[in-house]
Amino acid sequence: MEPKEENNIRWDKLEEQLDQPSIDPDQSGLTGEERGVLLFFKRLRARLRPLDPEQSFPVEAGWDHLKQRIGASGDARATTVRFFSRRFAAAAAILLLLAAGAFWWLASERRALPAAGIAGNKDSVQRADLPPSGDVQLVLADGQKLSLGQKQSITEKNGVAIHATEGKLEYAKSDNRSSELLYNTLIVPRGKKTQVVLPDGTKVWVNAASSLRYPVAFTGRSREVTIEGEAYFDVKKDEEKPFIVHSRNADVEVLGTAFNVNAYETETLTTLEKGKVSVKAKAGSLILAPGEQAATEDRSGLLKKTPVYTRLYTGWKDGELYLEDLSLGRIADQLSRSYDYEFEFTDASLKELHFTVDMAAPDNLQAVLDHISNTTEGLKFTVSGRVVQVSK
Repeated sequence: MEPKEENNIRWDKLEEQLDQPSIDPDQSGLTGEERGVLLFFKRLRARLRPLDPEQSFPVEAGWDHLKQRIGASGDARATTVRFFSRRFAAAAAILLLLAAGAFWWLASERRALPAAGIAGNKDSVQRADLPPSGDVQLVLADGQKLSLGQKQSITEKNGVAIHATEGKLEYAKSDNRSSELLYNTLIVPRGKKTQVVLPDGTKVWVNAASSLRYPVAFTGRSREVTIEGEAYFDVKKDEEKPFIVHSRNADVEVLGTAFNVNAYETETLTTLEKGKVSVKAKAGSLILAPGEQAATEDRSGLLKKTPVYTRLYTGWKDGELYLEDLSLGRIADQLSRSYDYEFEFTDASLKELHFTVDMAAPDNLQAVLDHISNTTEGLKFTVSGRVVQVSK
């Protein structure tokens, strides 16, 4: 029989962190299992809170109900709940009970979710049906620019075949051994994102307001590309040809792995999901393990490594909009790129409001604005053309 393992969940510690804007692994004193429980509960509350400001998720009741269901003692604030299970089963059971607690609350109060994931405060946003932004463009080696809004096949001057469909570009594998390197550049405008399969089979998801420059065929001793903006890389393993991603202030070298590079702001963020990468900058280099992120500052070239929840930085690739405890100013910057709108704030202090958003990324901006506005009484978004005015 497999030995049983004892798992301790310190509810008093979790309650202390419940209303904190973020979880600091170094300062919170929580175990990895406890951080997972707390993060799940926060996400659950963030999903339920936008339903109606007057019918927000009852944190105390839900929390106490959860502890009672797990089997806490008669004291609702017992500091430790002990139970036995196979390895990791405890964490899974807790997550299921959290979901059950939410279902219990919804069912007992007879609340209903708005259709299509859009919150119900219809007066907070003035609607506007607007055309999409420009198409994704491919710049060939000779400088010719092609719009990729429809299905087409292209042949580069070295004979490499390129197949384009809406949302995806794929290069045929080539045995071309020409010493001349021909480069293509993929330009993704605001409001769009796309995927490209490179000649070696590496898959790259390119986010809005970004560009990727790469050779049409990898003929040298390395595979090197350059990113401006943001992209997620799932690199085809080739031990004889390392894959190198150049960004504004850092280089990432890998053999085969999956990672995200964000070079929008004044620092470059490299987030590793699987494998191992080396990040190099002016101030030195470091190795990342899965679940770690390297931040490289533009001016100093300094490197800093921290553990992160990778979904925060890679969810966009899978059609998720997941923002944890971000200021409205930074959220506006991200939405500007993703949906091709400009934001104007009537009061600069509104930029400092913090929100958590966890939803499937909708096709239209209004759904996101509704979701945010329903978490803060009086917050108003007014859309005129491609400009969003934020007021209160």
